[in-house]
Amino acid sequence: MEKLPSLILFAMGAVLLLAGWRSLRRAQQARADARRLATEGTETQAQVTHKRGYPHPRRGKPAWFVDYSYTISAPGGAEQTLSSAAEIGQADFERLNVGDALAARYAPGDPSHSILAIGLDQSAAPMFMADSAAGLVIGGVLILIGIIWGLR
Repeated sequence: MEKLPSLILFAMGAVLLLAGWRSLRRAQQARADARRLATEGTETQAQVTHKRGYPHPRRGKPAWFVDYSYTISAPGGAEQTLSSAAEIGQADFERLNVGDALAARYAPGDPSHSILAIGLDQSAAPMFMADSAAGLVIGGVLILIGIIWGLR
C-alpha cells in the first residue's frame, strides 16, 4: 500500500509522456504536410464561405478560422467543389469577408486535403508544440517523482 502513490505518479507521468510524444508527432506531420502542399500542391482559387472566432480552450487566447470552398477539375473533366477550414491570424481574419477570394493549394492525389496559400498570417498554424512540450516535461517529472517516492 505504501507504493501505491508512487505507482499512480509513475502511471500518470507515463500517460502524459506518451500524450506529449503523440502530440509532437502530429505537429511534425502537420508541418511536413503543409510544406509539401506549399511546394507540390496545385494552386486554385478559393472563396471564404464562413468566418468564426472564439476563445481557444487550451491556449487561452482567441482562435480565428475561415471556412472556404474551392473547385477542382475531377477526373474526366468534371468540376468538383470541395470545402475546408483553416486557422488564421487575427489580422487576416479581420481583413477577410465572406465571399472574398483567396489562393489555396490542394494535394493532387487527395484534392480534399488543402491549405491556404502563402500570404496569410502563418503564425496561427496548428500549434501542438506547447502542448507537446508540456506533456513531455510534466510526464517526465511525474515519472521521476514516482521513482524517487518508490525508492524511499
